[in-house]
Amino acid sequence: MAWVARLVLISCLASCSDDLAELRAPNMNVLLITIDTLRADHLGSYGYSRDLTPNLDAIAEKGVLFEQAFSHRGLTFPSVASIMTSKYVYTHGVIGMYKTELPASHDTLAEVMRGAGYRTAGFTSHAALSPSVGFAQGFDDFSVRHSDHEDRLLQQARDWLEENQQERFFLWLHSFGAHSPYQPPPEWQQRFTKPDYAGAYDGDQAQLYEIGRKQELSAEDEYHIKALYDGKVAYVDELIGGLIGQLDALGLRESTLVVATADHGEELFDHFFYFSHEASAYDGVLRVPLLMSLPGHLPEGVVIRDKVVESVDIVPTILDVVEVKPREGMQGRSLLPLLAGLDDEGHEYAYGSIDHRVEPKSILTLRTPRWRYIHNPGKYIPGAHLSYKVEELYDLREDPEQQRNVVED
Repeated sequence: MAWVARLVLISCLASCSDDLAELRAPNMNVLLITIDTLRADHLGSYGYSRDLTPNLDAIAEKGVLFEQAFSHRGLTFPSVASIMTSKYVYTHGVIGMYKTELPASHDTLAEVMRGAGYRTAGFTSHAALSPSVGFAQGFDDFSVRHSDHEDRLLQQARDWLEENQQERFFLWLHSFGAHSPYQPPPEWQQRFTKPDYAGAYDGDQAQLYEIGRKQELSAEDEYHIKALYDGKVAYVDELIGGLIGQLDALGLRESTLVVATADHGEELFDHFFYFSHEASAYDGVLRVPLLMSLPGHLPEGVVIRDKVVESVDIVPTILDVVEVKPREGMQGRSLLPLLAGLDDEGHEYAYGSIDHRVEPKSILTLRTPRWRYIHNPGKYIPGAHLSYKVEELYDLREDPEQQRNVVED
């Protein structure tokens, strides 16, 4: 693709901007997009062969792409809580999906932005991310729609932008994205599947659960289901393109920091989780896209390749860019020093976990630029047919699919 040639290595960052002040832009608007169940390696800007995500790729082309960005949990409530509070799962305490909520004692990005005088709005097509479980904290306007009506939700967000274009705003969009069932609208269902497929699978949720109990799947069936997943990714990318286009149409693109990421990815048959994510500690789930763009301030077409960053870094970076003071207790760090060419910044490793309320039922994982380490001290088995060793270690240079455990070596 043409934009690939324009991406530059981190070695040029010092020449892109050698002064943190040049990266900061007080009073800018903020659009934060979080996409459910989106694998980083299914974006063109991360090297995927199919042209699924031209609109997300355009954010990378006009901004910064973090190649090694990691979520802390392959589950929406914990991962979104970490994004919005800049706190690790073991700090905010949201470790599950149901019978749990984000406590009001944890300050969210929306609360910080509203406290700084911003108009705040949240739009989500994940029906569980509702005000009743704490995720509407700090929002002046908050809307929840079923994922079947994602197009209506995006139109609602576009209408909100038009109505509030004179305000300083923070808008959060959480798209149900590529989450199962893998059944995008008909046009998108057929875009990547083979027309002669005669198998039984159509991406239905019950079918995907059934696959979870199988040990084998034919190559044709696996290809077909992954193509349906790609159709959902492409469909959501088009909807997001409409939202970005609204910024352009209203003359707001130059004054809006756009940040796009995912709560987590999806296994897609990489390991023994098949088409799922909540019990995975591997890169297919914990590695997420992270894109940031603010024309005239953040460098354009830059790829941060060899620095590990985490979801908890998103809020401190946003606040640093727009010069809003962070709240006490945030555990992430601003990524602006990386963009200013300060190569000694960044994390030594990214931390992730699969947590359970009863100790020692937790699986812990660390990710460095080269290694993925998984530690299961209590020999916890998070579900049927799921099997972790007490220790697992993968060399991502030699084994990017994480298939050969080298901990004994």
